[in-house]
Amino acid sequence: LPYSTLFRSKQWYQRRVRGTGKVRNRNLSKADTAQLIQDIWNQKIVSDAEKEHGTDLADFLHSYLQQKYQEDLLVVEWGYNIHHACGLYRNEPHVGLFYETLTGDADDSVYSALCTQHDALLTHLYQASLKYDSEGSLLVKNIPPLLQAFFPLKDVTDVEELMATFADSDKVNVKALFNTDREGSISDFLKTLYSQFYKERTQYVKDLHAALVSISSSDKKEYHIQDLCKAFEITDPEKSSKEVNKLLAKVFSLNLEQLSSVGPVDRELLLQRLRSSGLIRSGPKGV
Repeated sequence: LPYSTLFRSKQWYQRRVRGTGKVRNRNLSKADTAQLIQDIWNQKIVSDAEKEHGTDLADFLHSYLQQKYQEDLLVVEWGYNIHHACGLYRNEPHVGLFYETLTGDADDSVYSALCTQHDALLTHLYQASLKYDSEGSLLVKNIPPLLQAFFPLKDVTDVEELMATFADSDKVNVKALFNTDREGSISDFLKTLYSQFYKERTQYVKDLHAALVSISSSDKKEYHIQDLCKAFEITDPEKSSKEVNKLLAKVFSLNLEQLSSVGPVDRELLLQRLRSSGLIRSGPKGV
């Protein structure tokens, strides 16, 4: 079996452990787990930058552990402990995303999309903070217009939901909003950003599905890539064809050159892959 299958299976670890003797349960704390998965993400980003196509997270994790420990038993031991700890702490959004990507329930484009969004928002807020405070802090009352400017597609309720995370504060340190604390948890502000991303992605996929139905019919069981491209034009007209093709290539694990030759895709498979991808709307819905 490929490592992308093996590393998604807790049962595989259990079988390997029985075959090699007991392994140490390292009882990884949430802080240790958060630090470890961040290092894995960082190393994967560097590794993927050198390749035409990114590596599956499960495959990369195996390579990462092999390079770090160079002994099969330690690779299995740490793989099992990481898998177990991520499952244990998956209610934390940043840990849960790693776990879902590792198990194949989420595409790693989700991490890429969120990382890009969070880095850009951090820069946006931090630069604004320097106008008021040399240490990078903002008065809470000054944050709403900054969020609305950065997220023009969010409605007032979404911004209010983000602002509610500052209910007990008059002033916040911008960088602290995007870091993990000593316990390995992220801020309530960042948790809300994760939650809103998933909610917006769900609506985006519903809109794409509705557009697909309007293009063809509600009882159609398969769609062509060309149908989906038209659905994007309806649902998100500001997204360029280049962005759409890049996203579709990622969703279907294809080269850009292969997209034109893809046959009809099962409707449920298509929607499932879109629901697990890093979809972010580029502009308002078309009329």
